[in-house]
Amino acid sequence: MKIKLSHLILVFLFGAMTTGCSKSEPPIVPDTPAIVTPVSPTPPTPTPPTTPPVIPPVSQVKLLPVKIESTHQTIIIKYKENTALITSIEESKAGKKHFIGYNADNTLFGYELYENNERTYFTNYWDDSNLRINYVTQFKNEDKKITPLGRYTLEYNTLNQLIAIKYYSAQKELQLTKTLSYDAAANVNSILTTKVTQERITFTFDQQNGIFKHVDNALLIFLEITDKFFNSIQHNVLTISGVSGTPTYIYAYEYNADAYPDQVTLQESNVYTIFKITYKPL
Repeated sequence: MKIKLSHLILVFLFGAMTTGCSKSEPPIVPDTPAIVTPVSPTPPTPTPPTTPPVIPPVSQVKLLPVKIESTHQTIIIKYKENTALITSIEESKAGKKHFIGYNADNTLFGYELYENNERTYFTNYWDDSNLRINYVTQFKNEDKKITPLGRYTLEYNTLNQLIAIKYYSAQKELQLTKTLSYDAAANVNSILTTKVTQERITFTFDQQNGIFKHVDNALLIFLEITDKFFNSIQHNVLTISGVSGTPTYIYAYEYNADAYPDQVTLQESNVYTIFKITYKPL
């Protein structure tokens, strides 16, 4: 196991490590971006699209999402300069700020969650001899006390696709396993969770440029930061279905000239929410 303690670009305060590894980091606090406070009027309920969107041909332009916004929510995404490495994500509605840090060689180092400007949770990433993240240690930070929560391990196939995640308690007891399956276009189209029983979530996708297609480490980061859009990596998710097979979420897209979604209509039951997406070139 190779443990990297290179100089951090985005700084973190990490406690003493347990679970068989030790890692001591100096006390550091990341720059805290200002909270974006959205204006929340009460608009009429959006209606679903009545005609199919015009989809331009897929281009080779590389775009990175920097803002996802609706009437009630704004998500701001920031990157390390001249890279596709996310350094922070701010969620205005939840009052959450997510920070991601990297080693000097741009490999993942750690993740921190701030709620109401207080750090409540953080992780450390560990890699193997192939520089793949193979386990992540988790900690709760509450009342100035750091408590180990456990860890999860990551397994890959010969294509370097993440295929299994195993979650362990602080006492190293296996809690649950998630098994990931892929379609021919490299989308994660199924996640089977095994605990006492098994539950499967399935996904369908379009064939256009995914919102987060060119974001480095997107799948690993979104194991920590969950949102209805963070499944759109290689391509864009169209439906998310649970155990019953009935879609829980249904998505309809409008695309920009480079075939990236710039507007999304999300249907949850009979509620429709419209989101606008802003990009910057990579």
